[in-house]
Amino acid sequence: MAIEDCAHGAPQGGFAHASIRASGCRRVTLDMRAWCDRADGFKGLQRGTAKPLTFLYAFKEAEPYLGLPTHTYKLIDWLVRFTKPQDWEEGSRPIAWPEARRQEEFLGLSPRRVQALNRALAEAGIFVMRDDPQGRRYGHRDAKTGRITRAFGFDLSLLMERYDEFKKIAAEAQIERDRMKKLRQQKTLARKAIAQAAEELGAQGQETEQLQRLLQEAAELVKAGSQCQRSDELGLAVKALERRRDEIQRMLKELIKPVETTPMGAENDTHSTTTTLIDNDSNHTVNRSQQGRSRVEAPPVPNDDGPSKLQRLFPESLQVTPAILIELAPRLAPYMLARSNDMSWPAIVEAALFLSGEMGINPTLWARACDVMGREYAAVAMAIVSTRPEGHFTSGPGGYFAGMLRKFEKNPQDLCLGRTLWKLKDEAWGKEGHKERRQVAQARRRPASPEPMKLVGGFVPVGTVLQRQAARPMLPAPRAKSAPVDSAGRISGESEGWKPLPELLEAEERVKAMFSNPQNGTSGVTDTGMPSNGEKR
Repeated sequence: MAIEDCAHGAPQGGFAHASIRASGCRRVTLDMRAWCDRADGFKGLQRGTAKPLTFLYAFKEAEPYLGLPTHTYKLIDWLVRFTKPQDWEEGSRPIAWPEARRQEEFLGLSPRRVQALNRALAEAGIFVMRDDPQGRRYGHRDAKTGRITRAFGFDLSLLMERYDEFKKIAAEAQIERDRMKKLRQQKTLARKAIAQAAEELGAQGQETEQLQRLLQEAAELVKAGSQCQRSDELGLAVKALERRRDEIQRMLKELIKPVETTPMGAENDTHSTTTTLIDNDSNHTVNRSQQGRSRVEAPPVPNDDGPSKLQRLFPESLQVTPAILIELAPRLAPYMLARSNDMSWPAIVEAALFLSGEMGINPTLWARACDVMGREYAAVAMAIVSTRPEGHFTSGPGGYFAGMLRKFEKNPQDLCLGRTLWKLKDEAWGKEGHKERRQVAQARRRPASPEPMKLVGGFVPVGTVLQRQAARPMLPAPRAKSAPVDSAGRISGESEGWKPLPELLEAEERVKAMFSNPQNGTSGVTDTGMPSNGEKR
């Protein structure tokens, strides 16, 4: 027994194939006939595999880019829910036959607007109108299987036939959205860079006619870019805007001139006197604080070029120099051209300031970072931000830099720029190259052994002699044995015929007279062991 779900008096039986094509009072265009022919090729899916909502969601993703009228998706979603999974399988056809009055109530539209919406969707190939000869909508389902036995109304088979087309349209639209988003970000960065450079030029008194012309053209390009709806149009506007940005920044760079620290010519050389002691002087110069030390041990000489000096600049050990930072972050290099010989941290900080303007980072944010993190540490963070690709940021370079600042304010140890620099070194130099550079740096920081001193005219510096004597152990000297003395008081081995010269005897007497002092109890024997009366031994 068949279940009737149709207008009163509708004809019973199978599908009305003779009336698939619209005829009668409905005006049919060539596009509608082409879509009708394509719908006739519907074969359906295998039994038990149909999922109507899959086709509905594919149409939902593509619907905003098809140029369809308002209420389109609302109507298609309503019609698909009238169907059942078996209607999309082979041997059947997904047809919905709601009453016209019910459709008007659901959409909240007048009959004329409902008719216009139905015709627009039929011409766009979203569904096909299956009319009976009298132009009515109705249908019947089998009571046991639930399949449609006869129906006239909205044929939704084109949703499945155009499934791949809808997915492709949605994917291309996603690519277009991503391209438009990237171009809008580039436009914003270029606009902010132009405003920052123009502000600096104005502060320097360089408000020329050329600058005013570039600013006017940039404003027109920004306005035109905001009205672009396609990526190819917006791309042209962004390229033109970036050319104006480069020209204004070139004008700003021309104001930055290198400072000559040493004038040209021998007569203009800077007069300086070196007051730092050389390494050898520290070995034979004795200070009051060092009097308690052994003269053989030289005081340690601090190495100011080691990492301890860099640790005073940064809250952590970065193991990086200005030259290495420019090598790891090449976007800093263009702002160092005017001072190619100035590879110092103040120059890096100034280059990071201009780089922040190029990336569109707010000057207030940069000033806040310098105040909280320190100028040098903030410059290193800015250099790391410049190494990231555009797709790495979710809220632009400014949001990324602000996140680094917030993390540092919460806990400086959580930022850990040293790890990021280590990874950049591995990427730039490779694992082996990075290892070799570390070994070279360690060899430079290791104190060198003292080199042997060259003799000049037989003279040897005191410090060198002491170091050389300290290098070998000192053995205790043996006690000297006393010579045997005979009964006459003479040392054995002395010649009996020997007598001192008269000059020696006179000198001996003078020495005795100088050192003898009876009042202090000094004996008549001198330190030489000679009798005070001058007798021979």
